[in-house]
Amino acid sequence: MKPATTLLELLESHADGRTAIVVPETNTRVTYDSLRRQVLAMAEALAGAGIGRDDRVAIALPNGPQAIVAFLAASLAGTAAPMNQNYRSEEFRFYLEDTAARLLICPPTGAEEAREAARGRVPVLSVAQDARGAVYLESASKRAAVNAPSSFSRQRHLKPRWDQKWQRARDGSAGKRHSPGLSWSVPSS
Repeated sequence: MKPATTLLELLESHADGRTAIVVPETNTRVTYDSLRRQVLAMAEALAGAGIGRDDRVAIALPNGPQAIVAFLAASLAGTAAPMNQNYRSEEFRFYLEDTAARLLICPPTGAEEAREAARGRVPVLSVAQDARGAVYLESASKRAAVNAPSSFSRQRHLKPRWDQKWQRARDGSAGKRHSPGLSWSVPSS
């Protein structure tokens, strides 16, 4: 089997029924199939909100399935910019400006400091979880897409785009390959 070279290939490389995430507090298990569907549905919703490969999506969520799905989806649609949910408003404002985030994802309630920092600067979407445990963007108009197969990945994100500095490092290293990890956008110069 060929090793996964993209985030999506990594998610697809596991059997549908295998456990991808365990939430010990609630004894909830999320399969790879469910995780893939949730990530792709949210990535489609982010793309529908105008997020593209060169855009940063700020995320201010507590640890858990919502943060995992939002991070992976933002990494597919653009570039994830996770932030400490305990920042003060000034810190959020700084990081929103520093990352040039085009969107902020928060929980449906709380995150007041993040929301205040984004007000008038960056649109805010809320991520929630339904009774079955499926994570979705509350503001997304296509919530039913959580259970639908997706063509998002095939059309736009099969191959990662190497970060320019890693590309230069790789090219100048006499054939020695450096791994940039998962880099999905080219930084502005």
